Amino acid sequence: MNSSYRSRRIAAAGLIVCALAAGLSAVPAAGPASAQQVPFYAPAAPPVFPAYVPAVGESAKTAADRRFDQIVDAWFAEEAMERPTFATNAGMHQYDTRLEATSRTAILRRQERARNYLLAMRGVEPDHVSPWRRLDQEAFLARMQAIDLDLGTIRSWQRNPNYYSAVLSSGIFALVKRDYAPADVRLRAVNARLANAARVFADARMNLENPPRIHTEVAISQGKGLVTFLRDVVPARLAAATDPAVKAEFARRQQAAIAEVESYIAWLEQDLLPRSNGDFRIGRDAYRQKLLHDEGFGIPIDSLLARGYRELADNHRRMEQTARLIDPSRSATTILADMARFGPDEDSLLTVTTAGLARIRRFIAEKRICTAPPNQNLIVAETPVFNRSGSFASMDSPGVYEKNANEAYYNVTPADASWDATKKAEHLGFYNPWQLEIVSIHEAFPGHYYQFLHLKNVPSLIRQFMGSGSNSEGWAHYCEEMALEQGFGGGDPRCTMAMLNMALQRIGRYIVGIEMHVNGWTMEQGTDFFSRECYMARVNAEREARRGTSDPTYLVYSLGKWEIQDMRAAVEKARGANFDLHDFHDQFLAIGRLPIPLMRTAFLDDKSYGARSASP
Repeated sequence: MNSSYRSRRIAAAGLIVCALAAGLSAVPAAGPASAQQVPFYAPAAPPVFPAYVPAVGESAKTAADRRFDQIVDAWFAEEAMERPTFATNAGMHQYDTRLEATSRTAILRRQERARNYLLAMRGVEPDHVSPWRRLDQEAFLARMQAIDLDLGTIRSWQRNPNYYSAVLSSGIFALVKRDYAPADVRLRAVNARLANAARVFADARMNLENPPRIHTEVAISQGKGLVTFLRDVVPARLAAATDPAVKAEFARRQQAAIAEVESYIAWLEQDLLPRSNGDFRIGRDAYRQKLLHDEGFGIPIDSLLARGYRELADNHRRMEQTARLIDPSRSATTILADMARFGPDEDSLLTVTTAGLARIRRFIAEKRICTAPPNQNLIVAETPVFNRSGSFASMDSPGVYEKNANEAYYNVTPADASWDATKKAEHLGFYNPWQLEIVSIHEAFPGHYYQFLHLKNVPSLIRQFMGSGSNSEGWAHYCEEMALEQGFGGGDPRCTMAMLNMALQRIGRYIVGIEMHVNGWTMEQGTDFFSRECYMARVNAEREARRGTSDPTYLVYSLGKWEIQDMRAAVEKARGANFDLHDFHDQFLAIGRLPIPLMRTAFLDDKSYGARSASP
C-alpha cells in the first residue's frame, strides 16, 4: 500500500470531531481499537445501488471488510436520497420526483454527514481489509474531506449564485435528456421538480453573501439560458407525452418556474450585482487542500507552477518546430490562424463533428488502442444553453446503472446568434478539421465516452462514482497525444499542431488556475495570458479565464496526462518485453476512476495486485 500517500492525507486533514446522528440503528465497529475509531450508525435510507464489492469475486472475508462494505453501502444509500439528481444521472430513478435541498441547514447537514463518515471510515484498520478495499478506502476518505472543504471552506453555496440555477437546470435536464421511461412518467417527475423552483431561489437569496462579481455575471447569463431551456427545450424533449392532466400541470409548473427564474435574474441584476464585491480566489491553503483531497497530490504548489512554466516553454518549442514542417517561413501563430480559417460554417458544426467520428473508430480498432465497449449510441448535439458559458465541448454519457436508455451526447457549443461575424468566426475556428479530431479523441473515443462505458463493468461503487478529475480528464487528454504517437493523422504536421495547441490550452489552465487562485492574478490577467501565451482568440481566452474563476484546479487535464505518461513509462519498464499498450489501456479503464497515485499503486504493486484488473 502507498503508505506515504496515506500518511500525507491523515496529516493534512487532522482529526475532525463531531457528533453522530441520533435515532439510527448502531453497527458495531470492527478491527482493533484506535484513537480515531468511533461508532457508526446505519442510515434510515433504503439501499438503491447494488451492494459494494471491491472486485469481481472478492467477497468480504474479515470483520473489517464487512464494516467497510456497510459504510460504503450506507453512504451511497443516503447520497441517492439526499442528492436525487445524482441518482437520476446514475440510472436509479427511485427519487426522480425529488430535488436537492438547498437551505443552509441542509447544506451544513451534508457537511456534517461527510464528517461522520470520515470518522467512521477511519475506524476501519486498512491493514485488516483486502487490497482493493485499501485503495477504495483512501479514495473514500479523500472524498469525505473534499466535501467538507467545499461546503465549509470554499462555500460555493454562499459565493456562487449559479449554484442554485444549476440545481434546477441539472435536476430537470437529467429527466428529459434520455428516454429512460415513457414521456408521461418523466413529465410527472419534471412537474414535481419544477415545483421546487420557488424554494430553491428563496434559499439562494437567504444564503448568498457578497459573491464575486464575475460569479454573479455568469449566473445572470446562465439564468437566461435556463429560461430558454425551460420554455423551449423541455416541452420539445417531452412532446410525446399524452396525458392531458399531466400536460396541463406542466403548463402551470413551467410558467411558474420561468417566472421564478426571471425574478431571480432581476434580483441578481438589480440587487446582488451592485454588492457583489467578493473575491473569487480560494487562496493557497484551500488550493493545496483541494488538490490533495480531490486528486491525491501533495506536491508543493510552487513546484507545480514551476513545472507548468517549463512545460509551456517546451510546448512553444515543439509548436515552432512543427510550424517549420508546414511552412519554414511562418510562425506557429500564423499557422494556427491559417488553420482556423477552415472552421465549419455556423450551421454545419454538428454534421462536421459527426462525420469525423468513423475515422477515429477505425483507427482504434486497427491499431489495437483499447477494447471498444459494446452498446455504443453516441449522438452529437449542441451544448445545452444553460451550460455554454465555459464549455467548447463535453461528454454526457448515460448513467452507469441506466437500463432503459443508452444514448450519450457529445456536446459542442455553437456560435452565439447575437455575436458579430468576427466573433463567430473566432469561435468556429476552434473547430477546424485538424483540431476537431483531437477534440473528438478527447471527448468520445478512446477518451471520455469509452471510459464512462467501461465504468459499467467496474464493480466498485467508489471507483464508479468518486472519480478524480486528473484520472478522467487526464485520461482523455493523454489519449490526444497517444493517438498521434500511434500514427493517427498519418504524420500530417497540422494534426500535430492541433494536438500541441490543445495541450497549450490545458497548460494555460494549469498555470492560470494557480496564478489566479494562489498568487492573486485578476481574470483580465488570466485572459491576457491565454491570449498571449496560448495563442487564443480573445473570445476564447475570455471563456477560459472566466471558467477558471470558479474551477480553481482545472490543471487536472495537464497534471493527469503527465502523471499517466509517467505511470505508463514505469509500468513499461517493470513489465519489459511483456508490456502491451492495449493491455495497459484496458487495465486502466477496468480499474475505474481512482486518483492517479492510487492507480499507480494498483499497476506497480505486483504483490497485492499483480497485472490483473479489478474487473472481468
